[in-house]
Amino acid sequence: MTLLDAGLRARVRVTRVEGGFGLRRRLACLGLAEGDTVVVLSRAAFRGPVLVESRGARVAVGRGVARRIAVTPANEIVVGCNGSNRRPA
Repeated sequence: MTLLDAGLRARVRVTRVEGGFGLRRRLACLGLAEGDTVVVLSRAAFRGPVLVESRGARVAVGRGVARRIAVTPANEIVVGCNGSNRRPA
């Protein structure tokens, strides 16, 4: 599953980033390295970017890049947008 396929408000763990060294380094600086956990906040309409929360910051990722980020579901589903209300999956 890719970041683009993940459901809204889903907490996912990055398992692989397909791309060159530059892309992996840039995403790692944004909190999207292998092993990091992120929350999918929204997907813009009409092929717009995917908004995720990582390390307490919101990051917009283009759909082409989101398609290159492989993820797996994490153990929690976020109920609130800010991640304050969490419940086990």
